[in-house]
Amino acid sequence: MEINRLKGSNWIGYSLAALMLVLPHLTKAEIVVIANKSLPIESISPQQTAKLWLGIIDSVESSGKLKVVDALHTTPVYTEFYEQIAGKSVRDLRIYWGKLLFSGKAFPPKRLGSDREILHWVMSTPNGLGYINAEFVDDTVNILLRQ
Repeated sequence: MEINRLKGSNWIGYSLAALMLVLPHLTKAEIVVIANKSLPIESISPQQTAKLWLGIIDSVESSGKLKVVDALHTTPVYTEFYEQIAGKSVRDLRIYWGKLLFSGKAFPPKRLGSDREILHWVMSTPNGLGYINAEFVDDTVNILLRQ
C-alpha cells in the first residue's frame, strides 16, 4: 500500500517537472512591427497596423505609400499577429481576403517564409514594413510597435 502511494506521488512530481519544461514554449512570442530605416516614422498604433495589413490604408502620417509583407499563414507568428492586432483568426482572414479578391478591391500582402526572410526584405525595401518574432530583430531595421 505504501509503495503504491509513493509511486503516485512520483508520477505527480514527474508530471509537474515535465509541465515546467513545456510551459515556456507555450507562451506567446513578442511580435514586433519593423520598418526600413529610411521610413520617416518612429511608431505606429495597433489600429494603424491592422488597417495597413488588412489593405484598408496604405500610408500613415507622412510616410508615403507603404509596402507590407506577411508571414506565411502556416506560421505561429502569422496567427499571433492577426489575433493580437486585428482580432482575426486564420479562418476569418481567408474569408476576408476571399471577399476582397473576388471583388477586385484589394490584394493580400506578399508572404515570406521566415522571420529572417521578412527582416531581409524590410531592410532592403524602401518604405517596407513587416512583423517578426522580436528575437530576430537587429539594427538593420527600426521597431515601430511591440506586441
